[in-house]
Amino acid sequence: MPFPETRVTLIHRLVGGHAENDWHQFMSDYWRPIRRFAMRIGKLQASDADDVASVTFQIIFRNQLLLRWTEDRSAKLRTLLCSVVRRELANRRRKKGNQQVQWDGQGPSPDLEGPLKFEVPADERDVFESLWLDEVLVRSLGSMRNR
Repeated sequence: MPFPETRVTLIHRLVGGHAENDWHQFMSDYWRPIRRFAMRIGKLQASDADDVASVTFQIIFRNQLLLRWTEDRSAKLRTLLCSVVRRELANRRRKKGNQQVQWDGQGPSPDLEGPLKFEVPADERDVFESLWLDEVLVRSLGSMRNR
């Protein structure tokens, strides 16, 4: 399902008064396109894409992104929406990666002296990023050890 044509009057009503009916209409118009975009770009299951869509609308509301968009319409509304989805997907990947690296405190402690090993996803292999992450992890573990 493609993104619907932007209804500027609806956006202005949302910015002006946050009427519940208008939010329902906005979400009805954009939920499915955002969900499909999240599924396609993030390679997500439907339930995970629904979570991303939900967070996307929360971010739009909480950060008053529609107000900011109406004040500076240098990009299309769908560009704004897709950029919020992309950031949420990046945050989820980062959090998932952090969970895999963290030690849970159970069992023997990891070897802090040896090289750190972690799996870099095939689609995100980038030498600079992996070297940078190694350095960040070594410094973080070193500062934790010095406490």
